[in-house]
Amino acid sequence: MPKASVHGVSMRVRVGDRELEVSGPQDFAKKEIDQFLKAAGAGGGAGAGVPSTGGGSRRDEPAPQVSGKGLSAAQFFRKAKAQSDIDRVLVAGLFLEVMREVDSFTGREVAEVIREAKSPLPINVNNAINKNIMRGYIMPSGDKDNHRAFVLTTDGKQVVEHLLKNAGG
Repeated sequence: MPKASVHGVSMRVRVGDRELEVSGPQDFAKKEIDQFLKAAGAGGGAGAGVPSTGGGSRRDEPAPQVSGKGLSAAQFFRKAKAQSDIDRVLVAGLFLEVMREVDSFTGREVAEVIREAKSPLPINVNNAINKNIMRGYIMPSGDKDNHRAFVLTTDGKQVVEHLLKNAGG
């Protein structure tokens, strides 16, 4: 009997204002997504409606509660007052997702935004991304321009929103 290869996947699916994040073996993730899509009234079954993890069109999900759509990277970073490398990576990720309206981001894009903000660049951006993945704040999202791509999780967005609220500005 051939050995079945079970690859772990992480996906985020949003239908309207409902969102599901699932990680685990591919069969498990597919089952959970199909159930979510069926409950959300978006069909499902046999992979219907399951989004690709490798980028795509602009998301239609509502932006987190961040005022000032026209903020530059420097203004956004000043509002958040992130002190650690891990927080700066999260702030850059949210800036890319909300202000630049990207579906996913790469380590290179995170570094570019942090430089643009004239904020201290982490010694190793990928290490800071990996630490955020371990904390459940960022998750892999396939590939983008031949580099690993990532998205913020709901928890990651909440961390940045907390930074923005507590920065007082």
